[in-house]
Amino acid sequence: MSALEEQEIRFCTSQDGVRIALAKAGSGRPLVKTANWLSHLEFDWNSPVWSHWMRELSRDHTFIRYDARGCGLSDWNIQDYSLDALVQDLEAVVDAMGLERFPLLGISQGGPIAIAYAKLHPEKVSQLILYGTYAKGLLHRNMPAAEQESELLLHLIRVGWGKEHAAFRQVFTSLFLPEGTPEQIQHFNELQRVSSTPENAARMIDAFHNLNVEAIASKLHIPALVLHARGDLRIPFEAGKELASILPEARFVPLEGRNHILTETEPAWKIFLHHVREFLGVKESEDPSITPERWIEIGNVFEQIVELPQQERDAFLAKNYANDLVLRKEVESLVARADKTGLSSKLGGVIQQSAASWLSAAEIQPGHVLGGYTILEKINEGGMAIVFKARHLKLGRTVALKLLPNFAGNLQMNRQRFVQEAKAAAALDHPNICTIYEINDEQTGLPFISMAYYQGETLRQVIHKDAPLPLLLVADYALQILDGLTHAHEHGVVHRDIKPENIFITTQRRVKILDFGIAKVAESTLTEPGAVMGTFAYMSPEQASAQQVDARSDLFSLGLILYEMLSGRQPFSGPPYALLMAIQNTDPPPIASLRPDLPESWVQMIEKLLQKDPANRFQSSAELLHLLRNDMPWSEKDLAAIQKSSTPATQFRSIAVLPFSDMSQEKDQDFFCEGMAEEIINALAKIPDLKVSSRVSSFQFKNQAIDIREIGKRLDAGLVLEGSVRKSGDRVRITAQLINIADGYHVLSERYDRELRDVFEIQEEIAHAIVSALSVTLSPVQEKALKKQRANPQAYEFYLRGKAFMTERRKSLEYAVEMYQKAIELDPQYAPAYAGLADALSHLSYYWSRSETNLRGADEASRKALELAPDLAEAHVSRAYALSLEQKYEKAKEEFEIALKIDPLLFDAHYLYARVCWAAADVEGAVLHFERAVQLRPDDYRAPALLTGIYRGLKNPERVRYWTNRSLEVLKTWVELHPDDGRALYLGAGCFAELNDKKKALEWAEKAIVADPEDSATLYNLACMHVNMGELETALDLLEKAVEVGYSHRQWMENDGDLVPLRDNARFQSLLRRI
Repeated sequence: MSALEEQEIRFCTSQDGVRIALAKAGSGRPLVKTANWLSHLEFDWNSPVWSHWMRELSRDHTFIRYDARGCGLSDWNIQDYSLDALVQDLEAVVDAMGLERFPLLGISQGGPIAIAYAKLHPEKVSQLILYGTYAKGLLHRNMPAAEQESELLLHLIRVGWGKEHAAFRQVFTSLFLPEGTPEQIQHFNELQRVSSTPENAARMIDAFHNLNVEAIASKLHIPALVLHARGDLRIPFEAGKELASILPEARFVPLEGRNHILTETEPAWKIFLHHVREFLGVKESEDPSITPERWIEIGNVFEQIVELPQQERDAFLAKNYANDLVLRKEVESLVARADKTGLSSKLGGVIQQSAASWLSAAEIQPGHVLGGYTILEKINEGGMAIVFKARHLKLGRTVALKLLPNFAGNLQMNRQRFVQEAKAAAALDHPNICTIYEINDEQTGLPFISMAYYQGETLRQVIHKDAPLPLLLVADYALQILDGLTHAHEHGVVHRDIKPENIFITTQRRVKILDFGIAKVAESTLTEPGAVMGTFAYMSPEQASAQQVDARSDLFSLGLILYEMLSGRQPFSGPPYALLMAIQNTDPPPIASLRPDLPESWVQMIEKLLQKDPANRFQSSAELLHLLRNDMPWSEKDLAAIQKSSTPATQFRSIAVLPFSDMSQEKDQDFFCEGMAEEIINALAKIPDLKVSSRVSSFQFKNQAIDIREIGKRLDAGLVLEGSVRKSGDRVRITAQLINIADGYHVLSERYDRELRDVFEIQEEIAHAIVSALSVTLSPVQEKALKKQRANPQAYEFYLRGKAFMTERRKSLEYAVEMYQKAIELDPQYAPAYAGLADALSHLSYYWSRSETNLRGADEASRKALELAPDLAEAHVSRAYALSLEQKYEKAKEEFEIALKIDPLLFDAHYLYARVCWAAADVEGAVLHFERAVQLRPDDYRAPALLTGIYRGLKNPERVRYWTNRSLEVLKTWVELHPDDGRALYLGAGCFAELNDKKKALEWAEKAIVADPEDSATLYNLACMHVNMGELETALDLLEKAVEVGYSHRQWMENDGDLVPLRDNARFQSLLRRI
């Protein structure tokens, strides 16, 4: 360890006249560190907290740093702590040093300053190194109680900062250095006192809490290295991860540790230096042979000798490592530091922790061979393990390989617990428990567990995507979980971490219980007394209070999961401490209030599972299993149907297709760009094991400057396709990029320079490229579904224009008819154009004018579409729609059934089928197909809103309330994006009326009338709303006006449950006779 050379301190002046103190040390290429909260150039120079930073970073560079305004040797009489002022200070430092181009280091609050400076001066910043920092300050992080936390910290600073005793300052020290030595803690306490005044410190931290450079960072195209300690108590680890996801060219490196400022003796410091030097292209240390594997060995040796007397240490090293001078040097250095700082043998475990984590991240890559297995890909990484997909070299079997890279705390304890997990699960041979093939616990390498590899997704993903889940599906999952738990409990194993993440659902809907990492095995002594083990949100009260647990603890956790599956929300939420208190002392909202349709027997079962006292719960999983199988009020037929269903419960691949960008000079190809994207969406939606975000969901991000990864997160899509279209004459250039949301990398990027007539081949090629990237195997039927029917290029353009205007508005529909007719003139053999024409004319007949011309046109066009393309599902839907307008309901149903055989996932088929069923008084069919439509397109507001009316007619208030609330969730989002959509507004008005919010109902009703005052559907539906509000005369006025402007659906009006109170009214009967 070399001594620090002298630093040179200078002063410069910022734009507002504030004097800034700066210092440089070392030689070579410049490396600039931005200022952060609290520094003192002289006090930090030889401190046990910062001196190693100065020494190592000035080893290969001219290291330049400065005190922030209001801090250290810089001016303390400051008024302005804005981001602009802080950036101007950095500009003054750079100008004073005459720097042209340099890497910029931002630590903690210095990170946003570095980002803002780089955005202003990209020509000067070659690289960004960001450690322990963030894009959004505390008050922008969407954290519970963030304002209270900020106010508390400010109060502590103002009250106790300048006092001689360190009690107040110790609060901040514990956040920055929770694992610091006494010397480091004392120094940092004193740094706070000497570096600034209480008022300056408070104003600075207040400014930092309000920083937000997210928008700037998302547009910053500079190579960036982002590093963050997992256990950082000052800046949350998630803030660092988020920052790395926002920066377009960032690489993220997690570090093991809890200190916000890395200390010299923690191994994360060496890992930090390794990655920084590698990023900057600096030659590694003088001992390049020290690999991650060697650090594990060094940690082992250190752990063995650190507690020995010095004489015995020397003898051990001389006997076993006489010729390994590199190892001896490192071990002796660590021992010397441990003696000086008072650290114990735990340091050896921490060394191995960081080294193993480094190894897993940097060394274990696809193709790596480990213990007889070839690594294929990383599946998952959690706090205590990394899971890889791998293949056994001899058997050829694909497995999930679970490695233990994190040796947090006591190394031997974690190894024992890891092996205990494997042995506990391996002893439990049961179809609902993950199968264990092999345990490797070689002390010289990374321990791992080889277990079965399943395709599917976790229950957490299912809940996130589909909750609240259907009751019978919850019953199916519950029975399987209980089957597995009963087997485990009977063999003396209590899981202790039952949560949705540890329940895996295969594509065959088989439940597998995972992760027995903290399982309590009979007579095991691995858990320390008073230790709180488990995941906070799913702990039992006895776990939360660190009491002894038994099988009934798993049942409490299961009750929490059932509650969440049925309601879509967790029973308890909040920060960790609040969670633990709530679990022990409060009851969650009654499940019946969140799921009104839940049978009373289920309500009682969940309430019993969630009793605080284990004695008041079910006393065994076998008891609950018997109840579910034998005593619950449903038929065996129902359960058998669920068990035998071959439809996968989960979809583990998901994609969103964004509208393509118009790159043409005239910017007149919007319809073509949207049409391209929609055609790809429709093609991909025909693949059963692929979840495709709907057009409505994806197109809401059109022309919005939002990071592609953020769009993917909002749409819950693993992949996002974006592209562009440039059309000129008969030529077209189409680009397509498929982005993996998890890491931001391109899965594929293609450019197609073709003639316009090749647009169909381009769409097919893009769809097949996506299928190939997802490793999806298509059946012959699915392969055929991706084939596009060819057409004249100009006809196809008119067809896309027609699709773009398929709304319920009269003028739009009339324009769509015109476009479809032009497409047919240019290509009389193009079946989709006939189907589109039929639908447009049917819409006109349904919503506006039931004229003979429209009805006959819909009939003829739908017949022609079927004649040209009898295998086109959309053609059968168009024919069914046209038949329904002639009240030929049975024939219409036959066409819908054919369409669904061809394409079971076609939304329009289910939605229009449901409407026909309702018009034909087939309530059961209407409910079935409306609910299926909701499943296929959960962001479409029409089906859930119409279900509200159906259940109102059935006098089922619980289901009415459920569908009303669900409809409003979708409608509010839609109306924000489309404030003049009259249909959405009148359906929303009806929902508010159902919830007795008359003011809101009338407000939305008025907006609907303004949006389309002559729309018969608007008038009709608002009449229904006024009936439900008890205003019958107003309702009749609106109905009469609706009939005057063209409403003509007598059967719908006769069967509408909303109009029951009017059925005996003379005016109503007269209206019916007029239709």
